[in-house]
Amino acid sequence: MTATLLRFPGLPIASCEFLYHGTPSTTLADIFGRRPAGEIDAPSYWGTARMAEAYARDMCTELGGHPCIIKVPMSLFDLGGLEVDGDAASDPKCHVIGRSARELAAEFEGTPKTWRDCLRTYESVEYGLPIEVERAWVERRDR
Repeated sequence: MTATLLRFPGLPIASCEFLYHGTPSTTLADIFGRRPAGEIDAPSYWGTARMAEAYARDMCTELGGHPCIIKVPMSLFDLGGLEVDGDAASDPKCHVIGRSARELAAEFEGTPKTWRDCLRTYESVEYGLPIEVERAWVERRDR
């Protein structure tokens, strides 16, 4: 399998070798059970590490537990399953990105509005397929 490396000059990282999924520790049993590998059902939301962590923290407020980030190599995604995250576009996490909703909307409006543009602007995408993940890819963050 060849590595997929996407370049995103506007992101906090220059390229995207990984996508990150944020979840509270309370949902890990649903993903993995007692197995070393699990599956995240579709649709799921992926993005930069800082966006995934912000999402995980928000979910911990609702579901309890500790924020966890699942780091998955870009090469494991079927790129045809990646889509614009409509929720991120309609209600961006401006406090995470550090820009106003108006600035983000203007930037996104000037693009073809692909998932790549959404990732570059809003740091988040939707994945419309289930994806297998390894327990070793989970990083627990402090509250």
